[in-house]
Amino acid sequence: MSEMSDTFKLVNAMKLAKTAQVGLGMAYFDVIELLGELELLKDYIAELETRLESCESALVSMVYQFFYQPELGVLAHSFMSAEEEACEYLIKYGIAHWSNERKNSIVFDEVQELPKESEE
Repeated sequence: MSEMSDTFKLVNAMKLAKTAQVGLGMAYFDVIELLGELELLKDYIAELETRLESCESALVSMVYQFFYQPELGVLAHSFMSAEEEACEYLIKYGIAHWSNERKNSIVFDEVQELPKESEE
């Protein structure tokens, strides 16, 4: 998280400098340093995207494992718990939608592949 707070400070300092029109003549080394910071941020964003993809994949796997299928393509949870929170997340981010008004069954908006068993 420190990367983000450092970036926030950097962006704010740049906004103040732009408003005051000072520091417009940046030294070569300042530009190199800023480019390095940008690369670190890009790496951090890529790591977060990978982690998010992994979490969403695990969430979809959990739904397939713990929900029951009352009809083809519909997955229903049996009680209020992490299952309901999983549904809320999948619906909020457009991965699935409710299949009924009781909000106890979902349908994936795109076909989700089951995770493949790792061959060890």
